[in-house]
Amino acid sequence: MKLVIVGGGTAGWLTALYVQKVFSDHEITLIESEDIGILGAGEGTTPSIYSLLNFLDIHPANLIQSVGATIKNGIKFNGWAKDDSYFFHPFLSEHSLSNDYNYNLTYHLERDTHYSHMLGAESGHNLNDYSFISKLSDLDKVPFELKDQGYVPISNWAVHFDARRLASLLKSIGETRKIKRIEGKVSIINNDDNGNITSLQLENGRQIQTDFIFDCTGFARLFIGKHFEAEWKSHSDRLPAKKALPFFMPIQKSIPPYTESISFDCGWMWKIPTQERYGCGYVFDSDFISEEEAAQEIERKIGFEPIYPRQDKGAFKFNAGCYKEIWIKNCLALGLSSGFIEPLEATSIMQMTVVLDRFLSNPLNVTCNSKKIKDYFNKLYLDETENVVDFIYLHYVTTKKTTRFWSEFTKNNKMPDFVEYILEVIQHRPLLSEDFKGRNFFHAIGYSYVLIGNGLWTEEILKKHTSYIRNIDEKRNTYFEILKRQFEQIHSFPHHNLILDLFGAPIKND
Repeated sequence: MKLVIVGGGTAGWLTALYVQKVFSDHEITLIESEDIGILGAGEGTTPSIYSLLNFLDIHPANLIQSVGATIKNGIKFNGWAKDDSYFFHPFLSEHSLSNDYNYNLTYHLERDTHYSHMLGAESGHNLNDYSFISKLSDLDKVPFELKDQGYVPISNWAVHFDARRLASLLKSIGETRKIKRIEGKVSIINNDDNGNITSLQLENGRQIQTDFIFDCTGFARLFIGKHFEAEWKSHSDRLPAKKALPFFMPIQKSIPPYTESISFDCGWMWKIPTQERYGCGYVFDSDFISEEEAAQEIERKIGFEPIYPRQDKGAFKFNAGCYKEIWIKNCLALGLSSGFIEPLEATSIMQMTVVLDRFLSNPLNVTCNSKKIKDYFNKLYLDETENVVDFIYLHYVTTKKTTRFWSEFTKNNKMPDFVEYILEVIQHRPLLSEDFKGRNFFHAIGYSYVLIGNGLWTEEILKKHTSYIRNIDEKRNTYFEILKRQFEQIHSFPHHNLILDLFGAPIKND
């Protein structure tokens, strides 16, 4: 077969390497143009990247050595509540970090980690007081432990990276693995009588034969949008941000192991550390603020004029949403080609990885002509996108009322049914795992961090919840003793800079 990926960047080359791993005996071609740039303002991931890289035989530490990547413990949300406090959404629970934690300690704490957070809050502790990852992150430390073979991560780990440099690395690996790269832009798409794409013509007249197309053309959405004219499902009625203004800032000597999401007047700013700089951007609702005003706010908040990758200080526009069908005929859209919500929880690569895993887990999908199979596949993608929208929306449900954007958010933007349900549930009882059945992304523990961090779990609600689980008082005390011992051992965890230095030696990828 002739399998063609159109579009480079992170999405294109990750897809090409994945396809090549599954179809090693077939012809894999990637078409990209150097004239089409990569935003490259810094990108964050979730721990799903660890499994993906391992599957592709790329050691995650190679990203540290080759592209100046850094480790990501989670996300620090700064100023999202009315008191301008901060909270972390970590990637590891305290339980998973504990060597002496008995997972049969209590059914409730085993099943729903957020119970312990509620119990801690009831005791007068700030969320960060009893979150081990928060304390670790505040000290710029990472969850690695020293073994005979050196420092090893306690679990899967996420990274930050410069998108341009990562794409270059993936390209070099791909070319050593016999992925054929063609420089050019697609000008004509040819179909057979059934609507399947049979060949592509480039602007220089070159013809490329194909049996299956992976659309990684980003916001251009050349195939799934422009050629197949798939129906777009907008989520802008719930998530109103329409623009993002990227910029760069200098990095400090002690590199933080987390993404920072900082509330601004009409949205929020991402701050992603690589080893060379911060990749940043202001995600905002242009109904409330212009691009010029956004740049002024950036410079006012950070205290200087940063480096803007676009000469005109221009923002890129987006419409929060996705296509209702990402698999049509012999074409699958991935990454930004399939849709884009917003980068608040770094879900783009995570969702792309899930789609790739699902599609290529059965190699026969590339020759599948069943509409029912494609419809079900597309429905799963739509459902997962709704999961992402729900969780992102919850972040904006906050006690913060400093500007019209924040005070009127839930009034101006439709609240998803699931968020309404969660807000109703916590008025009566704790969240249960059962509340999240059938939802692939974000569960009780993630929701609890945001609900507590944004001040939505009041003292009155906490009293109701803790009375609901009074039968685990004895177990609670045992849990906090374990947490206390963890805090006493925090000095044994390595500093982020140390791990970056140790992993700085070159690692060869065969």
